[in-house]
Amino acid sequence: MTAATPWSVKGIDPKAREVAKDLARRSGMTLGEWLNRMILDDEGPEDAVSEADFARRPEPAYFESPRRSEGAPARVEAVEHPADEMGRIALALDRLSERLESSESRTGLAISGVEHSVRAALARIEAAEREHIAVAARFEGAVEEVAGQQNRIIERIRRIESEAAGPRSAEALRALEGALGKVANHLYDGETRTRDSMAALEARMERVEAQGGSESPGLIEEVVGRVSQRLSEAETRTAEALESLRNSFAALDSRMEQVEGGSAPGIDRRLEEMATKLSERVEAARLEMTQKLHASADGRFDRMERRLGEMTAHVKAAEQRSAQAIEAMGREVLSMAENLNRRVQAAEQSSAQAIQTVGGEVARIASAMEARLGRSDSLHAEALEKLGGEIAKITEKLGERIAAAERRSAQAIDDVGDQVARVTERISHRQERASEELSERIRQSEERTARLLDEARERIDRRLAETAARPPEPVAAPAAPPVPATAARREAEEPAFEPDDDFSPFRPAAPAP
Repeated sequence: MTAATPWSVKGIDPKAREVAKDLARRSGMTLGEWLNRMILDDEGPEDAVSEADFARRPEPAYFESPRRSEGAPARVEAVEHPADEMGRIALALDRLSERLESSESRTGLAISGVEHSVRAALARIEAAEREHIAVAARFEGAVEEVAGQQNRIIERIRRIESEAAGPRSAEALRALEGALGKVANHLYDGETRTRDSMAALEARMERVEAQGGSESPGLIEEVVGRVSQRLSEAETRTAEALESLRNSFAALDSRMEQVEGGSAPGIDRRLEEMATKLSERVEAARLEMTQKLHASADGRFDRMERRLGEMTAHVKAAEQRSAQAIEAMGREVLSMAENLNRRVQAAEQSSAQAIQTVGGEVARIASAMEARLGRSDSLHAEALEKLGGEIAKITEKLGERIAAAERRSAQAIDDVGDQVARVTERISHRQERASEELSERIRQSEERTARLLDEARERIDRRLAETAARPPEPVAAPAAPPVPATAARREAEEPAFEPDDDFSPFRPAAPAP
């Protein structure tokens, strides 16, 4: 990469970025610090012994020894001094060894990144296995739910059969007959015409019951047969779907076992082979450099410089080959991880599609069964509604007749009440007339008594006056004892009653003048 080329992180693979983040986290540094350190560590030796450095340096006419002090001047020697050449060769060898060590460290980091990727792939495979187990558990739950729905449907069918021809219907009919008998008895007691209508009604009810009892068992048997046939078909389809899903799970399990048993050892073997090849190449490069250094130790300086350039080129070529090998290994690992990811995703999609298919089939079967049961319930409800309508009509007619009888009874009671009121009124009028006549007779008797008393008083007064007016006759007999004045007065006051006087209080009154 030249200085003019722009540097960007957009082209970096996300997995390589994750590996770099993991390595930086393990080193206890941020991603930027880790990248800076790696770049500086990699570029330091290249700057020390790069060809550009040799090109920039002018070829000196004299070589200065590195051992110098501040006070003493530098020692000037010839270019081809053997000690100076050996010092430069030792320095170059040190730099080459440092570069080899840095290359080995980069190789170790790359191998650790590959190991991390393999571990991540294995973790994803384990997660996929756990998801498959969860999917299998969900599928088992769905199967159990379907079995529960089938049991509920069978229970509903059994309940419908038992209600259609069981003791509850007989009890209901007996209760209905008892109620109708009570109503009939009530109407028998109230009115004789109700007996005929109740007899006709009972005959009609018996005909209706006979017709319903002959048709409903056949209809119920037909419905039960259809429901049983549909249940058997649904069970066969569910069993086929379960078998296919089980086969797919077995195939997926075998493929996952093949992946787990074949891919991981292959990756480890290839990584070991690559590491062995890299170490062999590094050792070969070291041996080659050592041999060339030993062969050219007695040569001239220009030949030494040429040999050093060739060794540098060989080192660069070895580094490039190792980098290419590491990149190829990373690409292969990434491709293997992508293949594993695609296979896992394909397995997940196929299992999800199978589960969706089975769920849709189960839902369709359940909806069909619910529809069948709904239609059966609606038919039974319509039959019961018709029977209830007939019973309601009969009850309404009976109620109307009972109401008519009650109205007639109320009318008769009202008539009797009116008659009693009229009789009571007549009796009261007679009592009033009798009391008035009695009071009138008493008044007339009192008037007559008063008149008689007045007449008697007048006669007494007249007699007394006549007696007082006549002269007294001589009496020879001895004088009677003197009568007290009170007795004489009483006798005088007593009226003289005639023999024909009527003192009855109930004597008819004389007509008024």
